[in-house]
Amino acid sequence: MLPELQTYLRIALRSLGHRAELAGLELLEARDHLVAVLLLLVGAGALVLLTGGVVTCFVTAAFWDTAYRLHAIGALGLLYLLAAAFCWLRLRRLMTAFQPFAQTKEQLRKDAACVQLLMNSSNPGPQ
Repeated sequence: MLPELQTYLRIALRSLGHRAELAGLELLEARDHLVAVLLLLVGAGALVLLTGGVVTCFVTAAFWDTAYRLHAIGALGLLYLLAAAFCWLRLRRLMTAFQPFAQTKEQLRKDAACVQLLMNSSNPGPQ
């Protein structure tokens, strides 16, 4: 009984080490994903602000001497609002689609099922 228990413990510890490695790799992947998202978000935000300022100045200057200058500025405001809504929805979809530690969770579920199966097969119950 004792050698069998040692074997189970050795297997469990080795398996736990493998799961920790998998979790570590997924943690690095999650960090890389977050860094990429943040860099893209900051870059896109800065470029959108710059572009918005240039386009607004250009359109305002082009329509300044006409009766439609307020319409042009209002249309730009609406365009900026629609672009911001598109970006927000895209970012939200990107963040909800990412599932950190999905493989680790799945492997731990499989391990738990395997351990449960081993426990049930080694303990047949009352006879």
